[in-house]
Amino acid sequence: MKDQTTKENNNPKARKESKRKTSDGGVAEDNERLTIRKELQSFFRKYGGRLITVLFFVVLFVFGLFFLPNVNGNFDENAEQHILLANIKDYAEAFHVDEVADAIHNKGVLAISVNPNRDHGIAAYYLFAPMLILKDSHPHIVSVVWHFYTYCLAFIGVIFFYLLMQYLFKNKKLSVILTMLYYFTPRMFVDSLHNNKDIVFMALLVAMIYFGVRFIKEKEFTQVLDMCTGSGCIACMIAKLTDAQVIGADISTEALHVAFSNMEKFELFNRASFRKSDIYSKIRPEERFDMIVSNPPYIPPKFKETIQKASLESAIVFKESVICFH
Repeated sequence: MKDQTTKENNNPKARKESKRKTSDGGVAEDNERLTIRKELQSFFRKYGGRLITVLFFVVLFVFGLFFLPNVNGNFDENAEQHILLANIKDYAEAFHVDEVADAIHNKGVLAISVNPNRDHGIAAYYLFAPMLILKDSHPHIVSVVWHFYTYCLAFIGVIFFYLLMQYLFKNKKLSVILTMLYYFTPRMFVDSLHNNKDIVFMALLVAMIYFGVRFIKEKEFTQVLDMCTGSGCIACMIAKLTDAQVIGADISTEALHVAFSNMEKFELFNRASFRKSDIYSKIRPEERFDMIVSNPPYIPPKFKETIQKASLESAIVFKESVICFH
């Protein structure tokens, strides 16, 4: 073996071949490193901005978490959880989940439909409801998770606020600055840790505004159905603000008269139309819609006559630029 190595070292051709192989191996390694570097550069050029944005929100979110252990129970926390149970009881009774309905009833909770607090509560907390099973045995754990859940909902508003600013101004630096102002405003930041009403509602409202602005600006719809149109105010608004063709449907002849009046007032003859229909009874099977909106009647029948009488007695005559309601 030693003689073979000595022979190769004394052979110029063998030495040259050995150097070439070494050189080729080095070039291959350099090319591989260059390829990896280019791929990384391409990746960061494409996704770097998004990664920085995600990191920005992660830092904000974690910053808020440091303050959660110092949050004490809100003064109306128990009342809000009581209202949540009242909502769940109504659903349990409606879907005949008797075990859940009975368990809530045994806590002395009235269904939300007959509860004095029926005008309160927020649907965003329905996912939290199973945690209330632990409230009697582990109240502290339930309270901590309640605050964490509230903070998560509030933080959704922070994310959508950034998206809204970015969509409107197309400037990431400005969007970040405005988002930090939104997040670190004392009332917004402190209440995001415990206020399950105002701040959570604000967060959901910001999300709705973001989707609403995009919806109106991009106008990715051409056919809209407004079911239970009533006075036609929603149908007329959509027809006025977009390029969509809108059909309003309602079973009430009186309501449709008001809807036609609003259509004429805003000169929407070629954009909006109304028809008498019991839900989908007069909607043809071949008709297709990009969007269906509805604000159906929600007043209990026993209150309807009283409300209609009060409405007629306090009726307001609107000027030409305002939609009439009925």
